[in-house]
Amino acid sequence: MTSKEQYMHDHFFNPLDEPKSMGVDLLGNALIEHDSVYQTDEGVLLISALNKSQKEMAKALKLSKVEL
Repeated sequence: MTSKEQYMHDHFFNPLDEPKSMGVDLLGNALIEHDSVYQTDEGVLLISALNKSQKEMAKALKLSKVEL
């Protein structure tokens, strides 16, 4: 890679490097590839956006944890 190409890669937006958008979860949180989610019959719930009681409820309901 030339110095010009290296500079462009380091300092400018490259859409090929950005993670793919995967839509939204049931609560309206944006999903991107490699997010951890709980799978439900109606859709998915983003784990990082849930509060502690919601995570405990998901475990009590035995929702499966998957990665997008």
